[in-house]
Formats: sequence, C-alpha cells, structure tokens
Amino acid sequence: MGKFIHTADDVIIIDDFSCDLTFFLTQEPTYSLPSGKTSRYYEQGVKHFVSDGINGELLEIPYIDGDGYISNKATYVAALEDYTYYPNLVTAKETKIGEATSYANTYYKGNVIYATYTYDSSQGQLSEAHQYYARYSRSGTVPLDFYLRDINSSEHVVDITDLSNISDLIDDLHRATDENLHDHIDAINALTTIQDVKDYDFTTGWPTIPYNP
Repeated sequence: MGKFIHTADDVIIIDDFSCDLTFFLTQEPTYSLPSGKTSRYYEQGVKHFVSDGINGELLEIPYIDGDGYISNKATYVAALEDYTYYPNLVTAKETKIGEATSYANTYYKGNVIYATYTYDSSQGQLSEAHQYYARYSRSGTVPLDFYLRDINSSEHVVDITDLSNISDLIDDLHRATDENLHDHIDAINALTTIQDVKDYDFTTGWPTIPYNP
C-alpha cells in the first residue's frame, strides 16, 4: 500500500519520493492541512491521521485526494526535475551544458591505440606516456628496454619516438573531444526555448574510441 506523508517541517513524502511543500503546491495548489494541523500521515487501507505536534486526530479512510497524490507520483518526479534543473532558460542551458561536459569525460578517458596496443589517455592526472615523454624529451632518448604498460598492464618496449607518437595521439583525442564539446556548448547557448534545450542531443560528433585515426 502507498503512503502519503506531510511532515511537520513541510516535506511531502510519497513512498520513496520526497519534495518540499512549495514544489508540491505547484502541482497540487488546492492541497492543505486541516486548520491548526502541522503534519499528516496516510497509509492506504491502514491509517490516516493529522497532528498539531501535540495532539493527533484520526481521519476517515480512504483519503481520496491522498490516493490521487500517490497515483500521480511519477508526474511529480518528472515535474521536480524540470522545477529543479529547467526552471528558466539560463538554468536549463547550464544543466544541459553540464550534462554534455560530463558526457565528454567518456571520450577524454577513451584511450588510444598505438601499434595495436591500447594505452591510457587520462586527462587530469597525466597518462604514463605523457609523464615519461616530458621526462625524456629533453635528452631525446629513453633508457634501454624502457617500456610502457597498456591498459591491460602488459609491458611494451618503446623508444622516444613511440612516446612522442602516443602522447600526440592522446593530445589529438583530447583536442577532438574539446572541439566537439565546444560545438555542442555553442549550439546549446544558441537555443531560445527551454523545451529545445531539454530536447537537445549532445551525443553526436564525438571521436571514435579507443582513438586510432
């Protein structure tokens, strides 16, 4: 059986969903507690009571309006997302750009293929290839039998040219990802309605990963 609860601190709970009363009233503007009451508890087929914080009062069941609220939970869930993340055009764009930026992380970390082996393409903490290339590029050589580990932790002997090529592949992957992300951000910012922003598809145009152009 479903539950509808109005807590003393004005939180509405419907089963596993919760929201504040201010939002709930945007969906159900006629809802209210009985005069002088500060909370409500309704469990279908079991109990319905309201309280002023000291004294409780049992009410009849079924609570017809409460049954309606419980059956409308999915509507409130979807509306709360809009209320929170798409309340106006500016915030809607910020939300969508944030989603696109998070999506781009899959591609920054999508790895690169060099000489048939797949190497890490980490961004924030530099990849192993980047770290060692930065270390040995000044001398132009690497120690004898120097190796890199691929994403499966297998060791492959590489020279300074290999390090340079792998690092370049990682840079190219990051740049291609940057450019596509920037294109999507520009497109989102050019939209003029909240619905257009909500409907915008940012999953197109990304480089193929693991990256091997």
